[in-house]
Amino acid sequence: AKKLKIQLDKVRAEIATSKGRYQTPKLIDQTGYLYSMLDRADQKPGRDAYIRLDELKDWLRKCQTECAQALKQIPKEDQNK
Repeated sequence: AKKLKIQLDKVRAEIATSKGRYQTPKLIDQTGYLYSMLDRADQKPGRDAYIRLDELKDWLRKCQTECAQALKQIPKEDQNK
């Protein structure tokens, strides 16, 4: 259980920005920032926005893969609890 918690905490650290001053924005905040930039624009998004979106999608896939691998370690009988 401790190993699973450590792995899931690692994934969470990639997804959510930790509290405190001058923290590096993580996936949720960076996705929100990109959305807000695009939502305010009155023109088609530039090439850089599409590149950044692809980077964020890759980051999300990596987090999903790490989370799925961690959850595979839970015994079948414990998954239904």
